[in-house]
Amino acid sequence: MTALPDSVRNALGELVPALASLGLVPTRVDTSEAYDDFVVMFESDTQSVRILQEEGHLIVLGDQAVLEPAGLWDKFRNPAELERPLIAWLRAGN
Repeated sequence: MTALPDSVRNALGELVPALASLGLVPTRVDTSEAYDDFVVMFESDTQSVRILQEEGHLIVLGDQAVLEPAGLWDKFRNPAELERPLIAWLRAGN
C-alpha cells in the first residue's frame, strides 16, 4: 500500500474509502508538481483500476471498449460523480 499525498486524498474524497471497502488500496501514485494532476493505481488481489486527475477532471484509464458500456469512458467533475458507476463496475467483477 502506498500512502496518498493529502492533495490526492482530498481530490479523491470518499472514493478512497469506497474502493478500500472492495479491497482496493493505492499501490502507486504519480503527481505533477507544476499542476494538480496525478495518476493513482488501486489494486486488490484480483482487480486494479487507474484513476487520472487532469485539468480538474477524474478519468478512469483503460480500454474504451470495456469502460464505455459501464459509463466510465468520460471525464468526471468530482469523485461523487465517478463513485457510483465505478463501484458498480468493480462489483460486477471488472
